[in-house]
Amino acid sequence: MRNASLKNTHLVPVKIVKVGRFLLVHLARPERLQLSRGFFRDALPAEVTADRIIGLDQWLMEQKSNSSNMRFGDTCCIFHVARCGSTLLANNIRSNGASVVLSEPAFVGKLRKILEDQEPDLWADTLQCMIGVWQSWAGLQKKKLVIKFNSLMHENQTEIMNSLPGCRFLFLYREPVAVLESLLRKKPKYIQNEWVGTDLDMVDELKELSQSGPEINATQHYCNAIRKFTSFKHTDFISVSYDALQDQFPSIMTYFRFETEEKDLNWESGTYAKSRDGIEKAYIPVSTEIVEKFASENAECLAVAQRYYDAFLRLNPMLCVHP
Repeated sequence: MRNASLKNTHLVPVKIVKVGRFLLVHLARPERLQLSRGFFRDALPAEVTADRIIGLDQWLMEQKSNSSNMRFGDTCCIFHVARCGSTLLANNIRSNGASVVLSEPAFVGKLRKILEDQEPDLWADTLQCMIGVWQSWAGLQKKKLVIKFNSLMHENQTEIMNSLPGCRFLFLYREPVAVLESLLRKKPKYIQNEWVGTDLDMVDELKELSQSGPEINATQHYCNAIRKFTSFKHTDFISVSYDALQDQFPSIMTYFRFETEEKDLNWESGTYAKSRDGIEKAYIPVSTEIVEKFASENAECLAVAQRYYDAFLRLNPMLCVHP
């Protein structure tokens, strides 16, 4: 039963779980979340997270009864390849004070897998309602909502964009040698596991290589993201290079419909963007020698990734910002 003290409290979704055949949404009071933290998972309180747990069907009915023809003009979403400065961008947007920034929220990132055996429309409806509730709360704070997806969300790019009319989207990319060197130096779980494929088959060139394991997986994920956006066209979409971030930050903020004057915008790149303990640490770039050594040892995979990157650049100039 819903706690009477929460009747008039704005609750936001923080998690969706599957228990047997039941789908449950965990809701929390946003003031309990440390939204200044770099990642959404670190914003959740250490104690019991949910202020209310409700069945997904019931929650969706409540949301749909409170809204119709929802638009997302106050929401901005960031797609990206891995290790490309997306957390740096999100942190800088957050630090300028006019936004609620959710960096890689699991209630979005894990939604497709949790609902994989459900009707296709349920995924889109749930995504729309979850982001709609967050946009509504951000609006009460007189702020915009910015969501940075995880680096695998390009797999659902079309469905996401179709579900969020009026939202503005950005794709952040980076040259392959920097991305792959970082991925293989500090390997995330999704490249350590055996390749199981996605909605995109493995690129043909990788099937012929002598390398295997994480090297192939990292290259495959990079190529998938790049080729997903290579020929992509959308009225509310831009692509931006990591190398252009600092110079183009004012243009990005304008594109995202922020009204901050350029002279009032601050860009910080001297601290480590992915610090998870709230303590600032100096950012130490990887040396040229390490990158060159990596490129020499992984020339086959890099050649494949570079071909996809070059094809992307031919159709997408180094900066594609449209006000």
